[in-house]
Amino acid sequence: MDFEQHINWTVLPAGLSKDGTQVRVSVFIAPRLVTSDRTTTRTTLGSNFPDFLSWPEKAKAATFDFGTGDRTSASSTPFISGLKPLGPPPNTDLWKSLFGRETPLDPYIFESHTNRDKFHTYSANEVGTFTKETYVEAAKASPETPPSTRALLASASDTATGTGDVATASGDPAAAGEPPMPPQLTGLKGFHALDMHPAPTLANGEPIRRPRPPKQDPDFHQMLTSLGDHPKLLRALGLVPRTGRAGSRRPAAALHGVDAGRRCAGRSGGGG
Repeated sequence: MDFEQHINWTVLPAGLSKDGTQVRVSVFIAPRLVTSDRTTTRTTLGSNFPDFLSWPEKAKAATFDFGTGDRTSASSTPFISGLKPLGPPPNTDLWKSLFGRETPLDPYIFESHTNRDKFHTYSANEVGTFTKETYVEAAKASPETPPSTRALLASASDTATGTGDVATASGDPAAAGEPPMPPQLTGLKGFHALDMHPAPTLANGEPIRRPRPPKQDPDFHQMLTSLGDHPKLLRALGLVPRTGRAGSRRPAAALHGVDAGRRCAGRSGGGG
């Protein structure tokens, strides 16, 4: 069985140097270790992924090329190359105290988002267009005094056939005293609505005592995810290196969509 290591390199603007002569960026490193047959069988870092037995050593030796372009480095146009990470080097001993050959590893599975029934969404374009048009109509109808939100919603709802009937028939208690929601905003409202369910109780009204959740046994990917709220620790582990370029004053917009030249997909051979 072959094992593959995919690494996502996400460039994050990190401001300017104190004298304003350097553009600084951080690179967020997210390993995704998989098997060639996409099996989900748990394994260990072991000898399958030697780069991540002492990752700080790899990070210390890394240089970075930055370029604008597509999501592939081949089509990017580098404007900065050969940059070394700034600041203290990552701590190899710290890494080895957390991760070793026996660290459990569940091969990364790329999530499928093809089932739209699992997601709540709305048309941002429709909401934006409706908002702009409503502002225009409000300015025309009331150029001196801003109209109330209630009046705007009622006016917009009047243009939609049957909106009030639908709101009333749904049994929405707020529908009686409020103007019906314009159809262009129903998706937005539903997206931000909280799905609140009453806490289950026993017949006598006492709350149900739920069993203690099972003890978690996180794998390598989950361990890295749990470190997401600890940026200093991520930097010490070599997972968020920071770099900069002397004399470079690229505008902030140039950093959006920048590619890190070190993006790669590696392969290491493993036993069958």
